[in-house]
Amino acid sequence: MSKISALFRKILLSVIVAIVLSGCAALAESGTSFKTVPAVFQPILHDLQNKTAVPVQLPTFVPTDALITDPDSRKTEPYIAVPIQNGRFKSIYAYPTVTRSDRYTIALQALPSPGCRGASNCSFGDLTGERLTKQTPSLREQFKTESAAGLVYISPESFSTVELSNQIKGIFVPYRCYANCGTSRIAWDSNGNRHSVGIRYGSKQTMIRMANSQIENVKTAQP
Repeated sequence: MSKISALFRKILLSVIVAIVLSGCAALAESGTSFKTVPAVFQPILHDLQNKTAVPVQLPTFVPTDALITDPDSRKTEPYIAVPIQNGRFKSIYAYPTVTRSDRYTIALQALPSPGCRGASNCSFGDLTGERLTKQTPSLREQFKTESAAGLVYISPESFSTVELSNQIKGIFVPYRCYANCGTSRIAWDSNGNRHSVGIRYGSKQTMIRMANSQIENVKTAQP
């Protein structure tokens, strides 16, 4: 009987060790090696990496243009009521709004949390990452054009395929305005994950620059 108990304890210990190691592996997989961790992301990075198994990616270029020109009046004015200096957001903050094992979303804000938390009256963009599965739609299917019902204004630029750094192909999704204006977005698939960067009123050129800064900020393993 004692031999059976000892064998059972040994098997149980082996199972526990395997579970712990698999958990550590998942967390290690989520830890991206960055060339640079921009200051805006430093307060949230460690906690975010502990909550998702998706490799977090961070751009080194975040556009902070705070002014837009109204297409009807031609007046240039801020599009959210936040502190602005020289036409740019005076301060920017990052706040994780989604932290799951298979996905994450980081809101880019012009006001700190908890007052903002990704709300449209104080945020200007986001970063997303998610695991690709058999059920994940293609890039074009996921970001296909939304309904025209209630559409107030649309970017003059078009939905298109874009060439990004490291020979990655992505898609550019121009912003559309309903009750509020959404983000322009570039999304791409890489190493079993889908990443995207979004900025409200962002031009195609600006979005490509932001996406490339994120792709190029990943430190690849040396052979």
